[in-house]
Amino acid sequence: PSSTEVYYYGAHNFHWVVEGEFGACADTTDAIPFIFIEIPVANANMQDTTVCGYDLELDPVTPNSYTNMYWSSNVNILSFESTDTIPGNSEHDVVETTVLNPEPPALAYPIVWVVENDICLDTDTIMARFAPEPDAAFTIRHPYCIGGEAVLTAADVPPVNLNIIDFDWTLSSSAVIDTLQTDMSDMNPLVISHPNSSGGGSHQITLLTENVYGCRSDISTAYIYEPPSM
Repeated sequence: PSSTEVYYYGAHNFHWVVEGEFGACADTTDAIPFIFIEIPVANANMQDTTVCGYDLELDPVTPNSYTNMYWSSNVNILSFESTDTIPGNSEHDVVETTVLNPEPPALAYPIVWVVENDICLDTDTIMARFAPEPDAAFTIRHPYCIGGEAVLTAADVPPVNLNIIDFDWTLSSSAVIDTLQTDMSDMNPLVISHPNSSGGGSHQITLLTENVYGCRSDISTAYIYEPPSM
């Protein structure tokens, strides 16, 4: 086998030459045309990722002289949308899913960036996981007596399971945590009291949660109300 290298893309003519011994006689074929086409390079410009929620923004490198598109075999789960109005950019720049992963491990879906020039093509595949965003909603069982116990219960209790691994409670400075509870980040429900309360007041509570996928919630705020003094 033989190989050759050209210095520019396009049509090139080659001839097959056969020579006799000592170059005394030779024969040459007619021109044999070869067309050399640049191999496109697909660059999704993104690593495998886990996204919190239903949408993943895409930012591929888009060669203007080629045809560019996204593709996925999971057409019943993923869809591609366009929010980009800049000429020459990708036709699709957002992928949306209809299914989140409530239970770990999260399933990964292939998202394929395709670049082609009608004859040659190249692909770059990223694996995307769509994780649920946790909720920081919580309920309060208010104290029955002044300075008595209040019970804070976040949403991540049966039958709801949001796979929350961190409960970031923010309490008032006068709050006292039940002595059996040593780590607030792992406590749900959380039992607290305000023993120095004079009655009739309120205490602000906030909660921020994080789940096993590293997704964080919005902050929820509520108030514990003390019974009025008699």
